Formats: sequence, structure tokens, C-alpha cells
Amino acid sequence: MIEQVYDRGMVAELLEKIAEILDVLADLPECDLGTGDQVLDLHGLKNRMEALVAQATAGFDASGQWRADGAYNAARWIAWRTHEPLVSAKAELRLGRAMREMEAVANAWAGGEISRHHVGVLSKARTDQAAEAFDRDVKSLLDDAKELNYGAFKRTVAYWSLEADPDAADRSYKEKDDGRNLYCSKSFEDCYLGEFSLAPIGGEIFYNELKRIEEAMFEADMAGAKERVGAHASYLDCNRTPAHRRADALVEMAIRSATMPAGRRPAPLFSVFVNYETICELARGAIIPPGRAVAVARRSAARAGRVRLAVACHRRRLGATAVPRSHPSCCRSPRPAVLSPELRPSRRRLPDRPHPTVA
Repeated sequence: MIEQVYDRGMVAELLEKIAEILDVLADLPECDLGTGDQVLDLHGLKNRMEALVAQATAGFDASGQWRADGAYNAARWIAWRTHEPLVSAKAELRLGRAMREMEAVANAWAGGEISRHHVGVLSKARTDQAAEAFDRDVKSLLDDAKELNYGAFKRTVAYWSLEADPDAADRSYKEKDDGRNLYCSKSFEDCYLGEFSLAPIGGEIFYNELKRIEEAMFEADMAGAKERVGAHASYLDCNRTPAHRRADALVEMAIRSATMPAGRRPAPLFSVFVNYETICELARGAIIPPGRAVAVARRSAARAGRVRLAVACHRRRLGATAVPRSHPSCCRSPRPAVLSPELRPSRRRLPDRPHPTVA
């Protein structure tokens, strides 16, 4: 392979031509650029340009030219000169560096076939321990990136990571769990302000209950709206906005917690796939390391004085969806990640009776 070298003057001329083409396209009426094919073409070109920017950013970092202006590092120099968020400059630099270790991924990104979001997920999955397995399975993972929607692709990579590097998945979850926090303070007007961040398991528990109470409040609001307006009432006729209902649901959660009978525990939170022994999944699809599920079960047992068993363990394969979707723009569940034979879990025959799963 012969690498063609361009001088800086030629590169500057090429960039000027790109700018001229963009000026021409920007002057076109919106209707002339509004077809589906053109929108897809523009997104592909955007992906190619972002890949080029990431590659150039990594090259600029390696050159050390940013030191001439006294900058602390290349990312801070870019944030300073472009006025973009520092986190964005750091992300570009991180992806540009990752492209050096993932040639197939870099080629797919440079060709506009995948986006920076896909590259970010794949770069996190390629840990030092999983590098060999990643290089072996990268074609399959890229096929998933091109064919599945983004949410399904992330779940597929999560399945793959649990098999290829279980320790990394556990470390990642520990980082999220260690980062949990909640701040709540009273304002000078006697209102309460706050923000919080929860790990996947704790967040799932919180969100499920908040959503359940909010939906019940919405049904009550709609019933009241129909009484006032009539059968043609819509959500716009409700007395409360969704933000109001979420705030009221949070207060209702606190009230119910204060009045909850001693020893009462909530319903099972997660599913354990017994035919894929290392896979655990929360009710809304988040993938968690199996050790975390065991830890939650032990804490629940310590609090309640007993371990509750959920025997409704369905014999379903990974990625199976309970409700078929009617259109590809819906959030479909992914198919199982295609692993190399060395990474595939053993497929032992399940007994006829359901396995009790600790929750």
C-alpha cells in the first residue's frame, strides 16, 4: 500500500473547496434538500467529516504544536480556540486515538457507515483484556452497528463485553455505583432543590416506581378532564403537566415509604438468563454483571429476613422481544451477539422445571 503525502498548501486548498461546496449547499432552498435520500447522504457525509476531524485532532495532539501557545494539552487548546465544550474536545481526541487501534472500525467510520456514537461504544468495549477477542469479532460487531438501531446495538455490545471481559463489566458498574449521589437543599423561598445520579440497579428501582405512580396520576387527571370537558378531552386538558406529576409522584413515594408495612418488599427487579449463565438484565433492558444481582439479593434478604424466590423464569433466548414491533423505527430488542467459538457460553440442556431465581 502506497501512502500519498500532500503538502500543507494542497490540504488548505482542499479544505477551501469543501467550504465552497458547503456554501453552495447552504444557499439551496430547504425543500431542495428535504428528500429522504438526501438527508441520509448528508448524515453519511457528516459521519465522514467527524471521522476526519477526530483523526486530525489525534494527529494534532501527537505533533505537540499546541505547546507553542502554552496550552495544557491539545483538548484544552481546541476548546479554547473553537469555544466548544472541553468534554467535546476530549471526546474527539479519545476517538481519534482509538481509531489507531481499530482499523476496521476506523474505515467504517471514514466511509460514513457508522457514527461517532458507534465508535465510542466499540472503543470502550475493546479493553486490554478483550483486545484479541475484539479484533476477532469486530466484523460481526460492525455488522450489528450497521443493521441494528443504536439502543439495540449497545445492548448487543454489552452482551459481548460480558462474555469477552467480565471483569471489565464489573469494574464499569462499580464506577457507576461509586458515582451515585444526591443533593437536596432548601431554598431561601422554602422550596427544595436538588439533583441526583443513580447506578443502573438503584435507578431502575427508583424509575419504575416513579413511572408507575406518575401513570396512575395521569389516568386520574384524564378522568377529571373528561368530566370537565367531555369524552373528546386530551392530555392538554389535564390540570397538571408531566413535570408536575413527576414532582407529585416523588412526594407520594416518600409518603408511601413512611407508611409502608414493616417487612414488605417490592417485586423482583431483574431477570437471570439461566441458559446464558453470566447474563443478567434489568427489567428495562440494562445489562448488569451477575455479581451485582447476587449482591442485591443478599441485601434484600438481610433487610427482609428472608430470600424471596421468583419462579416465573421464562425460557427465552437473549434478545427475544415480548411484543413484536410494527415498524423498524421502533426500539427493537437486539439479536444475540455473534461470538467466536472460544467465547460462546456452554449450552447445557435446561431441566423441564423452571429455575428459581433469587431477586
